[in-house]
Amino acid sequence: MTPENKLDFPQELLLLTKSFIPSWDLRSHVCFYLSSPRVAALYDSEEDPDAFWRLLCWENAIGAGLLQYENMDNDLWAYMSGSIEGLSWKDIAVDCISRDGFCTHPQCGETLLEYNRQRMREAAQYTEPFHPLRVSDNNYEATLDIHQLLGHIDFKRDRNIFERRPAVEHDAHLRPPGAPVRRTDDPEYMHRRDEYPGLYLAEHPLATRSFATLTPVSNIMLLHLGGVDLREGVMERGRAITVFDIVAAIHQEIDRYLTVDDACEYVSMHERCFPKEWTYRDAFSMTRTLRSILSVCPINTLEHQETNEYGPAFSFDQH
Repeated sequence: MTPENKLDFPQELLLLTKSFIPSWDLRSHVCFYLSSPRVAALYDSEEDPDAFWRLLCWENAIGAGLLQYENMDNDLWAYMSGSIEGLSWKDIAVDCISRDGFCTHPQCGETLLEYNRQRMREAAQYTEPFHPLRVSDNNYEATLDIHQLLGHIDFKRDRNIFERRPAVEHDAHLRPPGAPVRRTDDPEYMHRRDEYPGLYLAEHPLATRSFATLTPVSNIMLLHLGGVDLREGVMERGRAITVFDIVAAIHQEIDRYLTVDDACEYVSMHERCFPKEWTYRDAFSMTRTLRSILSVCPINTLEHQETNEYGPAFSFDQH
């Protein structure tokens, strides 16, 4: 049997196979879709094929965003304002699984999809498909736990001041498996290459597109991080807020310099983060920017503090 006729089965058998794939199994549906032009035609011939893929993405907590990550920096405002139009949900599904569906990182691949599906099963009692909540008061019962991925994403520790700041998707990256949570727990960390091939968010669309909260919401407020107020801290989208939205908001401020007072306050409140052998001079040298702070005290999670007119307000908990 040649590769061309490997799936030269009766149409009825192909339809039966498709029907046996669970409706929520994004990875299997994409793999089956890509297995043969005849199989792809089964999906594409439905009355509204994109509606099928849209629901499948929703059930896996996968949201809309840019398809071409290399253009993210140019279209960041459009992405963050939710104004990107004309996306094909089939293309989103195929892109996510083709590039990321079999990722072996412990926070990605099928492990991430299963985590997302479990969250969406819990969220089903609070929201309808494709209708993220717009929260503006405390009169709701929805669970708004933040996505665990946000405690496993780091930024490069250094940036050459003479070079342009890297785009967020080529700066933020998944923490390497087995790496210490605090880089300063590794005595050699300053001597290691500050490069993370295969881990940048540009290569992980499942991670970037995942809904940021358990129950999808379209508005959110981020409180200050490391003494820095985030310019994009108040978000209002026409879609569900994603992990990428949160990371991009942090990245906007990543190289902002702290004032001496802010640095002093931070060091005094986070002495436990710094190696015991460090002097205060060492500590202050590592708290010049938000980037350097996050190298020492990475984000652990975001905690829901209150809800106001801007939406659910989250504070940053750091290791």
